[in-house]
Amino acid sequence: MIGLVQNMLYRTEDQVRNEAGITLGFIDASGNNVDTSEFISGVGQLTTFIQLGSRLGTTDFAGISDKPDGWYLPYNQNSVAIVLETKSEKEDLSKKKWEDELKKNIEIANKHYSKVAGILYNGKDIRVFLNMDEVPSPASPLQRVDYYANLFVPDTIDKKRIFELTMKINNCLHKEFGVKNLNHRMIFTACALVAVKEGAVLHKGTEYSLFHQTILNQLSKSLKVAKRQNEKLDLLCEVYSEIKMNTTDNQEAIDNFIDWVVEISDLINSDKWKGEDVMAIFFNEFNRYKGKSEHGQVFTPDHITSFMYRLIDVNQTDVILDAACGSGAFLVKSMCNMITEAGGTITKKAKEIKAKQLYGIEFDREIYALACANMLIHKDGKTNLEQLDTRKEDAAKWIRNISVKLEGESHSKSVTKVLMNPPFERAYGCMTIVKTVLDNVPVGTMCAFILPEKKLEKDLTDKKYGNKVLKDHSVKNIIKLPENIFTGVTTSIFVFEAHKPQNGQNIIGYYIEEDGLETIKNQGRQDIKNKWAAIEDYWIQAIHDGNDSKYNTRQIINPAEHLSYQMPEKPFEVHEEDFIKTMMDYEMYKQGIDVKEFNDKLLQRVLYSSEVSTDNDVTTLKLKVPRVIDLHRFKRFHLYDDGLFIIDSGTKLDKVRMTNNSPSINFVGRANANNGVTDFIDEIKGLKPYDAGLLTISLGGEYLGSCFIQEKPFYTSQNVNVLIPQSEMSIYCKKYIATMVFREGRLRYKAFVDELNRHMKTDFTIPLPIDENDNIDWNYMEEYMIAAENKAQNNLNGLI
Repeated sequence: MIGLVQNMLYRTEDQVRNEAGITLGFIDASGNNVDTSEFISGVGQLTTFIQLGSRLGTTDFAGISDKPDGWYLPYNQNSVAIVLETKSEKEDLSKKKWEDELKKNIEIANKHYSKVAGILYNGKDIRVFLNMDEVPSPASPLQRVDYYANLFVPDTIDKKRIFELTMKINNCLHKEFGVKNLNHRMIFTACALVAVKEGAVLHKGTEYSLFHQTILNQLSKSLKVAKRQNEKLDLLCEVYSEIKMNTTDNQEAIDNFIDWVVEISDLINSDKWKGEDVMAIFFNEFNRYKGKSEHGQVFTPDHITSFMYRLIDVNQTDVILDAACGSGAFLVKSMCNMITEAGGTITKKAKEIKAKQLYGIEFDREIYALACANMLIHKDGKTNLEQLDTRKEDAAKWIRNISVKLEGESHSKSVTKVLMNPPFERAYGCMTIVKTVLDNVPVGTMCAFILPEKKLEKDLTDKKYGNKVLKDHSVKNIIKLPENIFTGVTTSIFVFEAHKPQNGQNIIGYYIEEDGLETIKNQGRQDIKNKWAAIEDYWIQAIHDGNDSKYNTRQIINPAEHLSYQMPEKPFEVHEEDFIKTMMDYEMYKQGIDVKEFNDKLLQRVLYSSEVSTDNDVTTLKLKVPRVIDLHRFKRFHLYDDGLFIIDSGTKLDKVRMTNNSPSINFVGRANANNGVTDFIDEIKGLKPYDAGLLTISLGGEYLGSCFIQEKPFYTSQNVNVLIPQSEMSIYCKKYIATMVFREGRLRYKAFVDELNRHMKTDFTIPLPIDENDNIDWNYMEEYMIAAENKAQNNLNGLI
């Protein structure tokens, strides 16, 4: 009798099963199975795997009459399946027979799914298996189904592994399949990722035609519902279908590609993934094979999208527009951040964010396809992308017509925030795009644009634009970004308020000099030391509070004077050694000394054969602190406006012209030695060489600002500027000026190749000595350089 009472105190297996089904979400409170378009689920002891396979449309369970106690089976084979085995409360789950029973059902489910979570449960105790491996100390009590599915997801994002896999994929597509086009390699990879995430099963050993068709079929199936809202999503399938391989019979390459794509798909499923732009990671690797993008796209780094999101206070109630969305970086970042604020992907608000609050325009057909794929990879938002030209009226109308009614809000709303990185070049209509967006969003909309730092100063004074933008809208902040964010151009974030005229109101500027990222070979710039989070927090707080106490870069900018952040002018310094260097370089050139060989020899002597002695009789090597020249009696002169030189750009020469058999004329290229002479060529028919006696300035990189006097007729390239004296000038005065040009260039202009052409005829000046009448003191320069030449000759003779 006592035993009977004790048994009645325990819940039966049926009771445990039903309770577990409700807790997991397999059945609803009424006991009905929960089936959706994405999965089937339920509990019971009557349903066989044969029946479940039939409902899924698979034959993988054919002939298997085993009956699980509970099941959660997604239609997507790449998703996590869950099987449940329940026992009465009195049963001991440590018994091997119960474990074996569960593992048998896991093994059956593995015939169709690569990831199966098995749950053994008796109403109080729980054991969990991921495939055949038991999870130590799983959460107790029983959790919702998402918890067990997420056990397969990595705890952290392994970005290093993603770069490694992307490198392998890129090399495979480029070298094994022969896909030369950068965008095509990205699109093919992105489409394969979408297909895998949506349920396509890519089997190793599958020949290329079937492999290709499997991806296309899954894309078409996955886009079927979305295309009812946006027919242009057909374009993704079209672009994918247009990608051609040079060879498709390398089965090993196909199998490797499948393995790598499936692994990346698993990696980017992590809950730790906070909206990093997958396409940007691909681009960083793929771009190694291409010096410059054909279409002017610049992919925005992830940490900058994060910063801009916070800069203009975006939140889950906003409606976001990016009218030059590229791969969708800002939209992906906004979507992920907004969903996190809303409580996660399973919330009702998350679905509303994806469906109604993200809008993008992209003009380039292939990049638009990439954006669609990127949004698909990150689960939705895709139906609000349009392939339009933001410079045209149909795009402006599309922006004006954005109107959404969000749950809990009494009125419909249009765009509330704009995050953009438009193409920088005027050829792609940079300021036209900016103006179109500002003109067509509602009054007061905060808009953050990444632009070249001098873009407003340059284009808003242009006759085509005038001051139309600032007449109708206002710039609130200019945040100068680190120099190396984008290769070859220095940028700033410009925060506008739409339809609120500037009216002379000051602009507040800041300068973020460092972002903490470091360049990793073949993997772009990465935050490997996790510095950015703290840097971002500081700057968001500093800008919102108006108090940059740490770096002291806050600046009040008068829009009538400047429309860019103004860097403090560095004091000009020139050392005695600079002039000695000019003369010594020339002496080595005249004597035919190989500079590299000489430097190596000198280094050996200094490091291993010399000694520093204070003995009055013997001084083997004397090291001196560079002596700064006193610039008291100096004045700044403009090379062009003050009548010193005519400034000419070099001529672009075809490589074939430089392969003559008997070269006789100097060719001056980008160099910092040998007087700039890098080659010899024959005289080119129809193109007269430059005369001897002119100055050449090397542009860019390690040769920045190197300035030489050419003693013979010469040709040069578009990477070199030529200074033609407008009056008689001795070679010593030219060399003095060459030294000052080099020092000014190195001091003022980091991106010399971009800055020189823009500044040389406007505000490029150098300090020159003046006499008592404030005229250039040519005698002083000549005497000084003659003395420098003597020192250079003595130094050189002592070292050879």
